[in-house]
Amino acid sequence: IGEGSGVLMLDMPDATSVTATLSSNKISKVGDGATLTPFSVASTVTVSVMLHFEDGSSKDFSTDARSSITVALDGSDTMIEVHDNVVSVLSDAVVAPASSTATLVITFPGAYSVNTTVSVLVVELASVTVSTKPYPPVSGYSGDILTLGKLACSGVYQRLESRASASLSDGTTLSNQNFYKRVS
Repeated sequence: IGEGSGVLMLDMPDATSVTATLSSNKISKVGDGATLTPFSVASTVTVSVMLHFEDGSSKDFSTDARSSITVALDGSDTMIEVHDNVVSVLSDAVVAPASSTATLVITFPGAYSVNTTVSVLVVELASVTVSTKPYPPVSGYSGDILTLGKLACSGVYQRLESRASASLSDGTTLSNQNFYKRVS
């Protein structure tokens, strides 16, 4: 058995590009109405980072120590925070009524010169509207029910059906049976 030292020379391919994807394109504060059914907006978003090399290979750098995922200092830092590769909304974030886009910057300090950015839309529940309709339906009826009447000589009163719709700060509006269940 012999002893000695040797030289190993590696020719590693250079990084040519990086792509970043999010587990969801929208995010909301923990406990906000936007996180509930029927909207079901995520309260945390995972960032996936894929580094592409000149030899055609790719490697997942989502949790690699050489990758850096930071919040852009363009106002995004007042809305979101990132730990490792998981993004969440700050509890004191103010979500603009129109659109609040937050940007993440992905770099590889001291390792690779490629970088990229990815954006997530920060939303919150903006409004809920509840309306009522007679049941069984009355043809030509519009507006909310104010009085329930007896059904033709039966002694039985009409029933009331409530409906709800809700809107997020980005203008997304939903009105479906799952939301009605939450109202009743």
